[in-house]
Amino acid sequence: MPHHYGWRFMDIGRFLDRVLGLLSLLKLTLNAPHSPGLALWEVVLATTDNFTAYRRRYRSELHPTAILDLLLFDETNPRSVGYMLKRIERQMDRLPGSSSPYRNAERRLLIQANAALHLADIDRLSHLADTSEAQDALAQLLDALIEPLSALSEAISQSHFSHVERPRQLVSMEPDV
Repeated sequence: MPHHYGWRFMDIGRFLDRVLGLLSLLKLTLNAPHSPGLALWEVVLATTDNFTAYRRRYRSELHPTAILDLLLFDETNPRSVGYMLKRIERQMDRLPGSSSPYRNAERRLLIQANAALHLADIDRLSHLADTSEAQDALAQLLDALIEPLSALSEAISQSHFSHVERPRQLVSMEPDV
């Protein structure tokens, strides 16, 4: 398929949908009635097609810290948040008007999401199984990622697509009686 602008918009939408789905899944896992156990983390890995990648990389039992590293921060894993943000950014760089020196709304939203991910305190998140403070930190990180990424689709739509008003009739076509 040729990689013209239509394909780039489709690719951005696909990866945006995928990253929001992953973040929502992690948020649901975190909001489980009790702390997520190993069985629940195994389901998360299987659902996101990361179980094989986890076993190949870590060759050990499941550790929440390693799972979060694989799902959030690993930019070499095509199913991680870090990789998907890089992919969205690469596609947005190739859209018309991307060479402008000014940061438009979608660029700022993507920078906001990248900043939240890159500034996350991994040491604090590493105690996810032990402390509620780590769970709160992860919840804040997920919210800081979901918020700008949820608005990104609308920002792209506003800046790249025409939004015209509905046609309306200016002259009455009914005869005067």
